[in-house]
Amino acid sequence: MALQDSPRTSVFLEELNEAVRPLQDYGISVAKVNCVKEEISRYCGKEKDLMKAYLFKGNVLLREFPTDTLFDVNAIVAHVLFALLFNEVKYITNLEDLQNIENALKGKANIIFSYVRAIGIPEHRAVMEAAFVYGTTYQFVLTTEIALLESIGSEDVEYAHLYFFHCKLVLDLTQQCRRTLMEQPLTTLNIHLFIKTMKAPLLTTREPGYRIQAEAPEALVDTEIGRNDQ
Repeated sequence: MALQDSPRTSVFLEELNEAVRPLQDYGISVAKVNCVKEEISRYCGKEKDLMKAYLFKGNVLLREFPTDTLFDVNAIVAHVLFALLFNEVKYITNLEDLQNIENALKGKANIIFSYVRAIGIPEHRAVMEAAFVYGTTYQFVLTTEIALLESIGSEDVEYAHLYFFHCKLVLDLTQQCRRTLMEQPLTTLNIHLFIKTMKAPLLTTREPGYRIQAEAPEALVDTEIGRNDQ
């Protein structure tokens, strides 16, 4: 990133230093160019370039960010992962886009659909961190549009939402994928636990030693309580 020494940069640099360790967890390194001391840098010389961060993959420039959008650690991590995971996380704005993705993945893969109030907030970071881990297994879909959230019947739209769309086993294109709402707050840990729950076999017990698949998550009950194992 190209920076010019000024009071405007101090807060950003503090947040960037805090973001170094979590970014390293994802294999991302941070470097700084001081345009006062290193004028030969190709990213110095223009006033509009002096407050930008640049994301590279190898020698390829993937994205540039105005530093005022990277307002804290959550925003930095969220924006960087969002740029890196552009194939794993599809951003949409309307119901038609969601329906097209859902239809394309029926019989192929499940979907994790999330709504966050804005890009760069803690909930957005949590979704991106989950996508980094699970993005090759599930298709992540993200929106910041309240109208889209309302259109799928969600309530309490002032809060972040995350749904698991069970599309992999749906073979009839006219059938809607079953949806499971994560009821806990959107944190990285809660999303991880929720996905693990969705991955678990949906089993129930009819009699001792006999289990069948169920259509919805159920508690597994030991029907042999009180038996003598001696």
